[in-house]
Amino acid sequence: MEGRTIRIGVDVGGTNTDICAIDEKSGQLMVYKLPSSLYDQSAAVVEGVKVIAEANDFTGSDVSRFMHGTTVATNAILEGRGARTALITTGGFRDLLEIGRQKRPDLYDLQTDKARTLIPRDLRYEVDERLNYKGEVIREIDPVEIRRTVLALKENGAEAVAVMLLNAYLNPENEAQVKAILEEVFPDAFLTISSDLSKQFREYERLCGTVLNSFVGPEVKKYMNNLKKTLESIGISNTYINHSNGGLMSIEESMKFPVKTALSGPAAGVVGAQYITNLIGEKDLITVDIGGTSTDISLVVDGKFEASDEKTISGYPVRIPSIDISTIGAGGGSIGWVDSGGVLKVGPQSAGA
Repeated sequence: MEGRTIRIGVDVGGTNTDICAIDEKSGQLMVYKLPSSLYDQSAAVVEGVKVIAEANDFTGSDVSRFMHGTTVATNAILEGRGARTALITTGGFRDLLEIGRQKRPDLYDLQTDKARTLIPRDLRYEVDERLNYKGEVIREIDPVEIRRTVLALKENGAEAVAVMLLNAYLNPENEAQVKAILEEVFPDAFLTISSDLSKQFREYERLCGTVLNSFVGPEVKKYMNNLKKTLESIGISNTYINHSNGGLMSIEESMKFPVKTALSGPAAGVVGAQYITNLIGEKDLITVDIGGTSTDISLVVDGKFEASDEKTISGYPVRIPSIDISTIGAGGGSIGWVDSGGVLKVGPQSAGA
């Protein structure tokens, strides 16, 4: 069949991969489900696309847009899988990642475990610099000190680096200097600069988002590169990734800022639920998305989904625009286990495919 225009949506979870294609001219809907591939999730994506294309007589060149909702970053955060990450921060703020805001989400629960600190203390480095509350540089970066710091973290086995300097959201000058030296001395590291990721204030939330981005960065970047290459091998080039805010972003942006995909798959589902409200005449809905690794819950109120500028993902606050979704580290494939105190726990580790 010639002249077809196909749009494809793919949702990859920890357990299953769902392919949905629609013919934009005829309205034909095509769906296919298969187990997610354990070691390289892009393999299941391409396999599913090949099956659905062959069964419905279209090719990759017929695909006008390929939209992908992924939980690679989400599952890596929930399961604590990530790169060995180093932190460079302003002097005196080395332990901010552990101190946080002194909030106790479960004040009276004696069994509550503290969220794991993703960067050990020996990989957190302080540098002598300072910006005031107006963003004015009152203590300039010392390039010699930064080079010494970068060489130290490189020697310490860091694979990724997060840079968060105080008040950099107002003036990124000092962070930009650190970035330039990192790119020169340690070009192989996955790098996240807080002022590139978010211009919002509150240093702890910016720090968490920056650290999470670097922590999952290498794994997500590897996945996206594999996905891009394998899709291009079957003729598909217009690839977009679902953003946590319900929109789309380029695959290149997703590789640079993978934390923006933390609610990628669930966000697409909520957007779909909002669309359904207009079809069925119901304006208020609770959406529940139970996957293999996590369960995601959201609301559609008066026909619109709720938005948020700050989300907490597995105990870590992140200041990025997103749909207001609550994520629980337990799903259909979650593994039951007994902790050191003899208490039965469920997840966040998942059996996968």
